[in-house]
Amino acid sequence: MTGAQSIAYVHEDAGYAETPNDADHKVPGKDTSVTDLGLENGVQRLRNFSAQAKESIATTFEGSIGVSFVLCEPWILNSVFGSAPSAGGESSAPYSYTWKFTPGRVQSSRWFIGTDYLTGTSGTGTCERELKGVVFPQMQVQIQQGEPVRVDCTGFYGDEAKSTQFTVTDVPEPAADPLIFHGGSLAIPSDTDLVKMREATLDVQTGARPQRGWNRKPVDAVLGNVETTLDLQKAVTGTNLLSMAYGNSTAPATSGVDGAADGTLRFQSPGANALEFQLTGVTPDSYNWDNLGDYEGDVLENVSCVVDQLTAVAESASDTAR
Repeated sequence: MTGAQSIAYVHEDAGYAETPNDADHKVPGKDTSVTDLGLENGVQRLRNFSAQAKESIATTFEGSIGVSFVLCEPWILNSVFGSAPSAGGESSAPYSYTWKFTPGRVQSSRWFIGTDYLTGTSGTGTCERELKGVVFPQMQVQIQQGEPVRVDCTGFYGDEAKSTQFTVTDVPEPAADPLIFHGGSLAIPSDTDLVKMREATLDVQTGARPQRGWNRKPVDAVLGNVETTLDLQKAVTGTNLLSMAYGNSTAPATSGVDGAADGTLRFQSPGANALEFQLTGVTPDSYNWDNLGDYEGDVLENVSCVVDQLTAVAESASDTAR
């Protein structure tokens, strides 16, 4: 820890790495940490019939960013799903917003991350890095007993600029309460809640990638192949998940697993604040029993599923998407 630190972001609603119209500085959530913030210059050594390099030149620029936070508001989903949400049109709270994947260009965001630091024996300084063209091709949502819902986003960016002062001097507070485990539910199929849940992890890989020309820095970003998985752990309370893994009611199917079902993973806060992931085509890929013979613990079933399609629906007290 050095001195004051700052973090905030806005949507790049005017184009990839273009100056945004959005001036509403936001934070991804509470208890935020930056897990990665680096750049690569792609330096190549050039030789001239010599053992040592005669020159080193920078080639492609690549930036990487990772953030981890307790989920409060859903607006960071723009940089995961690649577009702003559609509004539900409600006349009063809670207002609903829906994100779906659409092939093509993805909406990026701009991040302002800074820190004060000590110089010499008595001086101080400030450095802020303004990241342009941030996109998150990977998002992991984790919920477990006794914990708030935590999200980890990993992504890339296309450019950055340095400043000696903070763009946002007071880090904004999320307008909504944190989402937490005792407001969570997982239903597979959608009308059957799973009970005695321990934990669940939703992992989303969007395949989003930067596009380049004969430019050192990316000029655009597009969506790729979306792959979603759901891992869950719970006490054994029946055989429904085992039957899904079989693809049959009594034994593994001989002609392939046909155990797909739709599901919902939902988080609800005490206020008008909720986030639901609608899962289409949930198919078990692996199924395991744990803790057999341990009478100090429950017999657990660990299930890893692939998900064909994913939609996110948020409920918010805000009548406009941020």
